[in-house]
Amino acid sequence: PALLDVTLPQSIVTAQTVVIGEPEQMAASAQALYATGATLLKVKLDDRLISERMVAIRAAVPDATLIVDANESWHSEGLAARCQLLSDLGVAIL
Repeated sequence: PALLDVTLPQSIVTAQTVVIGEPEQMAASAQALYATGATLLKVKLDDRLISERMVAIRAAVPDATLIVDANESWHSEGLAARCQLLSDLGVAIL
């Protein structure tokens, strides 16, 4: 750091992962992670229950920053609607 004349950050934010499960389980997991101080949550999804899962998670952690990992399970069919849903829910990254 001294060589580059830069100040190191006091902390680094990393994403904590919400694994695929039923909507209620994922919402509870997101809430538990957020309660420990995790403000950036990576939500793993497949091609099932996308809306139900994401709505439940957003309701559980309204102030968290959410990123979505679709695990290569999404295809072009229905993608526009899924992207609109994620945008409406304030998802930061897909």
